[in-house]
Amino acid sequence: MDVDDTFGEGMDREMNSGINRDINRDIDRDIHKEAGNHADYRTGDRTYSGIDHSNTGNIDIHKENNNENNTGTALDDTESNRKKRRRRKKKRDPITMLLIAAMLIIAVAAGIPLVRDLRFSLGIRQENEALRASFVIDEAGSHEIDFAALTAMNPDICGWITIDDTRIDFPLVQGSSNLEYLNKNAYGENAIYGAIFLDTRSRTDFGDIFSLLHGHHMADGNMLGDVDLFEEERFFRQHGTGTLYTPEGTYALEAIAYMVVDAADPYIFEPEQWTAENAGELTDYISSESMYTKEWEQTAPGETSAAGDAAQANTAVGIDAAGPHLLALSTCSTHGDRDRSILILTMTPTVK
Repeated sequence: MDVDDTFGEGMDREMNSGINRDINRDIDRDIHKEAGNHADYRTGDRTYSGIDHSNTGNIDIHKENNNENNTGTALDDTESNRKKRRRRKKKRDPITMLLIAAMLIIAVAAGIPLVRDLRFSLGIRQENEALRASFVIDEAGSHEIDFAALTAMNPDICGWITIDDTRIDFPLVQGSSNLEYLNKNAYGENAIYGAIFLDTRSRTDFGDIFSLLHGHHMADGNMLGDVDLFEEERFFRQHGTGTLYTPEGTYALEAIAYMVVDAADPYIFEPEQWTAENAGELTDYISSESMYTKEWEQTAPGETSAAGDAAQANTAVGIDAAGPHLLALSTCSTHGDRDRSILILTMTPTVK
């Protein structure tokens, strides 16, 4: 290679280098112009952003102000979040939740018996209306029970009782045990409210000195629930008449005592023990243990007294000739699980 060639190549390299520097400078200038304030070009430790760096102090102040504003906003957000968390904690307070749950349970527990009793009340009313429409005859002031049709429907039916000014107006049955009609109605069908039934130790013609009826205590007064009305003395004094209908005859009823006794009281719940000979012991017990009592005639049939008509009726229906004839209505009491409310009535046969 000669000197000219070498010199030429050197000149070419120098020219190319100069051109490249110019091109790169133009490119950098264009990029810088395009990016403006948004592009940073770093040389050493300094940063160039295409802006007048004499305003750097102002930028720092703005940054500090922004930081203070952001800090205030953050504090506000933090306080707001704390309040929200406190509200959530209050909402989730376990004691409050337990109290609410307990109140709901109590409300439901209280509501269930109410709904149940309303449903039973409707069932009892509809059932009894059907029975009265089919088997009770009311014509020209006469009130008769068609016992032939009733006993054909259910041979266990032995009577019908009505107590004036109460809801007690039902047929009576006697089962093979004192448990049978706790959950069976007068039709002999399953029913939780049962029927009013005569104790199995009492005679179905009600000829005993002391006859005992049992029945459920419904909250609305159905079945024997209205026995509770007689716990108010004024009601006891002013009410208590009624009628007992049987296939053998009819009895006028009058309440003479109201008492609350234990479910195992031997005077009340062993009716078969009372006879004409010891009936005085029963009447003494009723007089001494009752909340309220009324005086009543205890004249034996056959004696010359105001009870002469009753004496004739007693003989007509074949009941025992001596001593008082009492009917007791027994139902559960609101006083306690072991207590029973008892309404004692006299039975006076009527002459047709």
